[in-house]
Amino acid sequence: MDNIERLLATDEITQLKARYFRGVDTCDGDLVRAILAEDCVLDYMGCCTDPTTRRDFIPAMNVVLHGRSSWRSDGMSSRGIVSVHQGHNFELEFTNNTTAKGTHPRRGLLMTHRPTDDVSNAMTFYAGLGLDVRYFPAVWHTFNVGHILATDLDRICRHHGLSAADFNLLGALRIDRPQHLRPTDLAATLQVEQAALSARISRLERDGLLVRSPSTGDRRASTLHLTPQGARLVEVVHSSVERDSQFVRQFNRLSDEDQSAAGYAH
Repeated sequence: MDNIERLLATDEITQLKARYFRGVDTCDGDLVRAILAEDCVLDYMGCCTDPTTRRDFIPAMNVVLHGRSSWRSDGMSSRGIVSVHQGHNFELEFTNNTTAKGTHPRRGLLMTHRPTDDVSNAMTFYAGLGLDVRYFPAVWHTFNVGHILATDLDRICRHHGLSAADFNLLGALRIDRPQHLRPTDLAATLQVEQAALSARISRLERDGLLVRSPSTGDRRASTLHLTPQGARLVEVVHSSVERDSQFVRQFNRLSDEDQSAAGYAH
């Protein structure tokens, strides 16, 4: 197996793990079983045990499954468990042309109660204090969706040496416009203070992702341009978001009507 073949195999394994996480988190048994080998062994013993305190948070998860047919779609949902998995870069060693072994760190969030229960409890409590709590659900859901999305995007961008804010900035510069953006224009586009943007622009310039050029209309000002490397990186990250974002996966499960409505939500 040459280097190109190893790279292609590594990418296939990465996508395989992503499909496994998606199948587990969405309780899609058909997807998970399609990934597993007929004679596989799935050892979940200690999977919900804190390695430091040794506290087992969900003893019901201590099972060993034999064969792809043993994986049930409702294995966690029947116990009231909701999961959200995040995979990280892994160490992989190809032992021959058909087998490999490796370590793939991951982080899983398991919830044994409905998050909306927290909102209901908060509303009951603060209503008892005589406060208006009608807006609580809207604020809570909007805040949490924003937090989950930012965490999701940041996780993907970090794999490419960027933050989500870096990607947002580079993405704004990637768009073809009648005139190139000045730093003041970019700050207005991103809805941030120019002072907060200056250090980020300088860092991305040092990284070779953008350049500043004198403005043709005002010699005192400069305009910002992506380098070829910066433009390519924007497209690579976009592809990663499309493939790996948990938010995008859930969005793609919506009907066309719901997707359109979500696009106009403010």
